[in-house]
Amino acid sequence: RTKKTVLVVDGYDSDSSSENEACVNTASTAVSGSNVKKPCGMRGHVHEMGQCEDFLSITPVKRRQMTEDRLCWTCLGPRTKCRVRQSTNEGSSCSNLNAVAKHLLCKGCTEYGKRNAKAYSPCNILMCSMKSHAADHPPLDKLLPSLAKLIPDLNPTLVKIQTSTIQINTVQSGKSAYKLLKKKKIEGISESVGVDPVTVDSSSGEVRKVSNEQVTHETREASIFIMQVLKIGQSEALTMFDTGANIHLIQGGLAQSENLEIISSEPTTLTVVGGGAIETQYGVFRFFLGPTPDGTFKEIIAQGIPNVTGHFNHADLSIVNNELIHQEPDFRNEPLPERVGGSRAQLLLGIRDPSLHPVPILRLPSGIGVYRSPFKDIFGSNVCFGGPHYTFNPGADASTMVMFAQMATQYKESVYDSSRFLIQLPNHSSKKQPLLEDYVGDATDVIEIQKNCCNIYSQNPMVCKAAVPMAKYRELMGDETHDALVSYRCSKCAVCEDCKKSGKTRAMTVREKHEQEVIERSVEIKYELRRVEVRLPFLKDPVQELRIKFKANDNYREALRVYQSQCRKPTQQKEAVKKVHADLVKLDFMQRVDSLPYDAQQEIWNAPVRHYFPWRMVFKEDSTSTPVRLVVDPSMTGLNMLLAKGKNVISKIMDIMIRNRLGKHSASLDIRKMYNQLKLHPSHFCYSLFLYHPSLDPDTPPTTYVMTTAWYGVSSTGNQADFAVSQLAKEFQSEMPLGADVLQRFRYVDDGAPSANTEDIRDAMVEQTAQILGKGGFNLKYVVKSGQDPPEGASADGVSLKTLGYGWRPKSDILTSGFSSLNFNPKRRGAKKPLERQLQTEEDIRKLFEIIDITRRDIIARVAELYDPMGFWEPLKLQLKLRIREFNNTPWDAKINDQQKHEWANILSIFLKIPELEVDRSVVHRDAILTSFRLICVADAAMHAAGAAIYASFKTTDGSYHTRLLLAKSRLVSATIPRNELCAILLMAELAYIVKTNAPMEPVEIIYATDSTIALSWCLNTELKLKQFVLNRVES
Repeated sequence: RTKKTVLVVDGYDSDSSSENEACVNTASTAVSGSNVKKPCGMRGHVHEMGQCEDFLSITPVKRRQMTEDRLCWTCLGPRTKCRVRQSTNEGSSCSNLNAVAKHLLCKGCTEYGKRNAKAYSPCNILMCSMKSHAADHPPLDKLLPSLAKLIPDLNPTLVKIQTSTIQINTVQSGKSAYKLLKKKKIEGISESVGVDPVTVDSSSGEVRKVSNEQVTHETREASIFIMQVLKIGQSEALTMFDTGANIHLIQGGLAQSENLEIISSEPTTLTVVGGGAIETQYGVFRFFLGPTPDGTFKEIIAQGIPNVTGHFNHADLSIVNNELIHQEPDFRNEPLPERVGGSRAQLLLGIRDPSLHPVPILRLPSGIGVYRSPFKDIFGSNVCFGGPHYTFNPGADASTMVMFAQMATQYKESVYDSSRFLIQLPNHSSKKQPLLEDYVGDATDVIEIQKNCCNIYSQNPMVCKAAVPMAKYRELMGDETHDALVSYRCSKCAVCEDCKKSGKTRAMTVREKHEQEVIERSVEIKYELRRVEVRLPFLKDPVQELRIKFKANDNYREALRVYQSQCRKPTQQKEAVKKVHADLVKLDFMQRVDSLPYDAQQEIWNAPVRHYFPWRMVFKEDSTSTPVRLVVDPSMTGLNMLLAKGKNVISKIMDIMIRNRLGKHSASLDIRKMYNQLKLHPSHFCYSLFLYHPSLDPDTPPTTYVMTTAWYGVSSTGNQADFAVSQLAKEFQSEMPLGADVLQRFRYVDDGAPSANTEDIRDAMVEQTAQILGKGGFNLKYVVKSGQDPPEGASADGVSLKTLGYGWRPKSDILTSGFSSLNFNPKRRGAKKPLERQLQTEEDIRKLFEIIDITRRDIIARVAELYDPMGFWEPLKLQLKLRIREFNNTPWDAKINDQQKHEWANILSIFLKIPELEVDRSVVHRDAILTSFRLICVADAAMHAAGAAIYASFKTTDGSYHTRLLLAKSRLVSATIPRNELCAILLMAELAYIVKTNAPMEPVEIIYATDSTIALSWCLNTELKLKQFVLNRVES
């Protein structure tokens, strides 16, 4: 019944007028058939009008729009019970007209009917929206007794009517956007209630008197700017069209993340309205936007800036679209924008090129304007809206700010980056404060700071806090020795999105940038052949450098010596190597030189220098697919010193795990021999020679093979493979977006861990990933899906497998520690010698400690084996980190004493139970409402340690909340407890920033919690100067 009513109120989707009328009658009958005498007009409300705060507190204009064809605007009852159609077809009258008190009927509406000889019943004052009639409306206190008789159970404090002075509104604070302006008094200016407004002729300046009929009154509804949501690369950019700006502006972070062309990297000072200036470290970017209706693309040259505008509230355009279709049916078959706002504007198009701006089409009866843009948005529409509408949030924060001009009024003397502050009112000025010690204030002091901090147009009072979460965070969060303060090389790095991603990127040198460019030029994707071809990315002349290194034209003797050492390995290991080598030859990754075409053989033997790879066998016991590998050692020959390595492009496991855990259904992928799928260009075969003989007899001369593909161990191979896969993802982004997303955001080297909230989307992600990889000659080794047993070859026991360092049981979708057993034997060539007897009890550990020497290195190595990037076992890890501090001044290979042996035998016995630890892979409940996602962030500290935990919380369909630990981290600290608490808050902010950045859905709420009032007062303080230690962390 409620849904029927909603359809009737919108009433724009039916093609037949008779169907509309039938719907109206059905909905009216549903209302009239209930026991409600004066039904509420709000959509979905089935109760008495008199007790509905939402309906009585809105304006008469909104009441009319919501009740059209449903309620009688005279007696306020259901329309079907009172309306009587006149035989003259001149209108309709209310059959209950005599039951309504005369002074409740609008005099202006009555006179209008008489003047036009219409039989319309006059409107009830509650439904009269004409401002020109307001002068004849009696005061509200005289109307309330009659209204109470007409409307059962009326709450008189909720009523709003149209009056000649102000709108009577006793609803709670925040309901009216004008209540704040009504209460605010400016010094030196007195109110002039009742005085006629001045009417001015714009050409002559003459003051004139006009009638009310000649005046068009300004709407009191909230407005939106003319905006569109455009797609720039992989980013959705809220685009604002501003004729008040003479240049284009773009958010610097978006421009950098999408690799837009930089035509100037010099810092810029922007002069804004009011004479102020803003410095930006971003340069000037250029890109082409389109296509326009005529098929052309517009050049956009935009100045980068940290934040272009303030935050715009989300505006749902569905009702506006329905109104447009009702007004102009031609728009019915045209795509229309679904929403706008919900973020800051990332792109502002100024008046530099007027052809970029939307042109007006029409103005709807509600007051909002309809415009035609030269660009299509993410919904495929070039229609956009601007102006007022009753559905927009009247408290939208960005709509009450002057977007760009007022940025000059930010704190100029603040210790913080002004671009990270909320925009202030124009009359605000900062105050200088004396230098103080670490500020510690009581609750009164904190409240006073909050009051004086800033004034903002808003529904409720707000507190201007330091910018938390911070704009800079560190990669090495698990390193206790790493200083908490990030030291950027220059001011440009502080605002560079690339420099914020990791410590590696932040320290990237000019050489690394050059090397990355060399690597990218060395990769060629041949789509028609479905293969990727690479060359070795040399930085120096290999002929000259290798001749100096080899002191000959090749390094055959050196490679032969290493080969013969491998031939002396145990027979079992050599048999495993024979099998691996045979597979490589079968897959065409390696060939005998004498089997190549004659021209290729001659090119190798006639090369000015030949490079032979020394190789060794490496064992990886926990790998089910490749437990034995042949690893080359080009560092030994000096080849790696000549090759470009590039920048660190490997994704962070923590980021991938966050995305993976925020999906109900997951999968695990493995790209088959990803490095070997890169085909080496024949001109570089002479640098990729390999000695081998099937007998592996050290006395038998080996045969020369050539590696026809790229190989692990070569410094450039990893970056070349990653670039190739990333390029494939970008190339087919529009065609297969789900697969591209897996390769870009869910991949760690050759392993993928995608997740989604439906099985269909998860399966589509896997399928599209395989298709994209196939375009470059790559393929998947296996696919494991949650809720299913792992396929053969993916799991050693048929139940679990390793994924991103954790153990995963896909059938039950459970994560385990991935820790296998205690083994104190040293690792040799990637493998440990198995223990003769497995350690199963604390007594076994004690007996082992009695017969072997234990050093500091052994203890710390065992602690480091507890791999847990997500912090599931953080309480255990923290206790271990606190205990190993006793070895801080002990040499690495110094033996521990008997008492320490006894204590650590007890401590390490805990490791025997670590394999039993488990946690749910997904934090999303099966009945979770995905749009209710929120983060609960907790920080705490003590004398020696600080920690933070991030919880993911979802509201379920039964109204309860489901909350699970998502991420945790701890750190050793050594300052005072308040300072340690501040370090914990900073750690919490960093983790929250990482989660928010990587979460597949936007959290509706982020709650930060700390029990330290001192540290909290530091974070809230924006006026008092702090000591450097506190200042650095508050600023971060």
